[in-house]
Amino acid sequence: MHSILIVEDDSDLKDLIMHTLGAGYSYAWAADLKTAQQEIAKGALDLIILDVHLPDGNGFQFFSFLLNDPGFQQVPVIFLTATDSVSDKVLGLS
Repeated sequence: MHSILIVEDDSDLKDLIMHTLGAGYSYAWAADLKTAQQEIAKGALDLIILDVHLPDGNGFQFFSFLLNDPGFQQVPVIFLTATDSVSDKVLGLS
């Protein structure tokens, strides 16, 4: 079973994501970056869905942390954000 970590502080949005993706996946949820780091320490993930704006930090900075971890360099990351600024788009694609 594929394992997905959802890093999102809005529980309603987390529920919507899980409902949209459906059954057949193992989900872990982190409402902040500290909890996300704890979930990552538990083992391999197949996908990370990452909010950009979290209560304790920035999703882009957390992504940089992931890129420095050999165990997660190949894990796909999907960014979530409500902002539409050009700078956020550039950061997300770089």
